Order: sequence, then structure tokens, then C-alpha cells
Amino acid sequence: IRDLDSSLVGSEMCIRDSPETALWRVTESPVDQLIDRVIDGQAVSARAGHALINTGFITLDKALSGGMHVGDLTIVGGLPGSGKTIATLQWARNMAIAGNEVLYLCYEHDVATLLGRLMALEIGHLETHLEADDARSVSDALSYTMNGAGNPDSRVLQHPVARAALAQIDTYADRLVLSQAPNHCDLSVIESKVREGDYDVVVVDYLQKVPSPRGLTGIDRYSQTVEGLKNLALAAECLVVAVSAVDSGALSERRLKLDGLRGAHALAHEADVVMTLNAKLSVVSKAHLAFDSTLYDEFSRYVVFTIEKNRRGMAPLTVEFEKDFAFFRFQPKGRFVAEKLIDDLIVTE
Repeated sequence: IRDLDSSLVGSEMCIRDSPETALWRVTESPVDQLIDRVIDGQAVSARAGHALINTGFITLDKALSGGMHVGDLTIVGGLPGSGKTIATLQWARNMAIAGNEVLYLCYEHDVATLLGRLMALEIGHLETHLEADDARSVSDALSYTMNGAGNPDSRVLQHPVARAALAQIDTYADRLVLSQAPNHCDLSVIESKVREGDYDVVVVDYLQKVPSPRGLTGIDRYSQTVEGLKNLALAAECLVVAVSAVDSGALSERRLKLDGLRGAHALAHEADVVMTLNAKLSVVSKAHLAFDSTLYDEFSRYVVFTIEKNRRGMAPLTVEFEKDFAFFRFQPKGRFVAEKLIDDLIVTE
């Protein structure tokens, strides 16, 4: 994996025009010319070949009418531990495998931790071809050495399972950049990175940690960040996926919704797609468990992805994916949620 060291973005690159000036670019074309270009099969967008980008989560892509779109800003919110980073890193990996240039910009974890998670994810995909105990032991060893010492133990990397995972990573490594965001990585620096790398996909984990060069705080800061990320998606013709934190008041709610995200007002207006992650056991109606207590274990294995907003399709829609957090991943097939969720009931439980 290529690591964009913070030293590559010096202070002189932060001295730019205002984000509005730097990101704003007007393009225009008469409608008749656009129609002719579409009929002739020519690209209306410079990235028309990648205009629709799959997450690799099959049911989610169906719910999004085929996947995510270049020029869009997608927000992913969830309570701590719901799997936001796991899902978005897995999407980034899937998008890179599909041939897209991807930047994963993280304010939460260093690149060694992200690489460790990526290796565990690949081991999880290899598990069906290996002894389960063997795969789990290597994954556990990787997790311990990455999170503890910061670097993998060379003996672990020599294990055949780890070497097979590394071989798989090598097939897309030159298209996926893992970057730990430095303290000065504000919107202008993010834009510089994107312009320099000419990325198809940019993942920001997470948007509330993007610093404000103007010293803004609270709602004003979040509004500036989300507006800047949307402008970046349009100007750079890329897909931007941003992880969102939740308001403290939402931590006690059984089901997180859009209004529980931090800076929800700005997110609701600027984002093209907003989805929330909830543990299925928390949000499903207890009526289902009353008649079959064996469903408790099944529900506890799933996370519900709710598409709260979708400018290009239907919303809300709910899909669910099985957790495999031992390997830092979700099972990619998924399914639409069949059970009633708590906010779908006429009577509040």
C-alpha cells in the first residue's frame, strides 16, 4: 500500500485561495450537445467509465440502484463499534480491486493499524479455503502485533496464510492509498491530495475531525466541512465517502437516524446519500423475539444499514449484513431486512 506521508504536503500547500475559490469550477455545455454526445456513446463526464462505483456489498448496491456515483457525497454514520471503519475500508478495498484509484484518509488510525485490518480482511476471505483455526490464529496474531507494537511480527508475515493475504493485497496495492491525516489536514490539504493523486474515490474517516482553517466551531465548522467535501466531489469528479460521528444525545437511543448525526442539519442538505448503521438486535421489534427466542443469536450477528436519504433513488431502505468482526469485515452478500424495526411500528414500544 502506498502511504502518503504528511511530509509530502508541506505548509506552503496550505496557503491557497479560499476553499470556495479553489473548489469552484464552472462547466457548461448546451443540452443539444450533451444529448448528441450521449447518443454517440461519448463520455459526458471525464470519468464516465467509473461513473457508477460498486461497494462490493451486493444488496447495498441493489438498494442504491447499482452503486455509488462519481460527484456524490455519501455519509456513513453509526454508534461507536457499529462497524463504520470496517465497512468503509472494505468498500475502499473492493473499489480498488474493481480498478478505481482510492484514497483512504483516516483521522482515527495510523496506517499500520489500517494495513493490519486489511490483512485480517483478506485472511477472512481466504478462510473458506483454509483451516478455520489456522486463519483465526494468524488474524489474532496480526491484530495483536499491529495494535501493540505498531508493526507486524516478521514471523507472522512468513506464515503461509499471511503470505497468501499479502499476495491478494498486492493485486490492488498500487490503487489504494492509506493515509493517516496530519493535524493540519484541512479541506485545502485534502483537495491538494486528491488533485495530486487524481483519485476516483476519497474516504474521509471521519468528517468531524477535519480541522477548520478559519477557526470555526460547532455547527459552522461541520457545515463548512460537509459543503467543502461535496464541492470537492463535484470539482474533482470523484466519489467522496465520509464517516460521521453521532451527537451525544443519540448514544442512548435504540435506533440511530439521520437527525442523530453530529451536524445533522448540514449533512441532510449537502449529502447525496446518508446511511446509518445499527445493531439489528437493538432496532428490530421485540415482537419477533417474543415468539421465537432463538432469533436472539441470529439478530445479534447482523448490522442494519438504513439508507436515510438517496437523491438518486428510493429511501428509506433497510438492508442487513452479517458481521465477521474477527476478520474486520462484513459478509458482502447481505439481504433486505424482512422484520419490522422499532420506528416502523404504529405504537412506540
